[in-house]
Amino acid sequence: MTDIEMIQGVFSILEKTLPMHWEKVVFHAQYGEASYSMEYYVRKTHGKFVHCFDLPGVDESTLIADFFSMDKVIDEYRKTLRPKDLWAGMTLTVQSDGNFNVDYAFPNEDGDLEEPDWEGKYLK
Repeated sequence: MTDIEMIQGVFSILEKTLPMHWEKVVFHAQYGEASYSMEYYVRKTHGKFVHCFDLPGVDESTLIADFFSMDKVIDEYRKTLRPKDLWAGMTLTVQSDGNFNVDYAFPNEDGDLEEPDWEGKYLK
């Protein structure tokens, strides 16, 4: 599996819960040795970002099922990476016009993931 296939797989699940007239979505995943966490934020046209659990009409059980499905896609991709390329954090930003960017974060020497001012960088 390639980066692009992983990104397409994640976005195909994300897009099912995006509201009408969305402008930008920022998806964030973190992986540890035995766990993971995921969340995303959506900005409608000229609006503020809304956390996935606060999106109108999207219930928690749907989000949890979607995160489980996205983890399957991401985990399949992560299994293809060499140990030195194995990231611990991923931020996928997608614009409604189709432009996207993905940033990977790697653990420091102590094995901790540091993403200083993540919100300031991605949710402006």
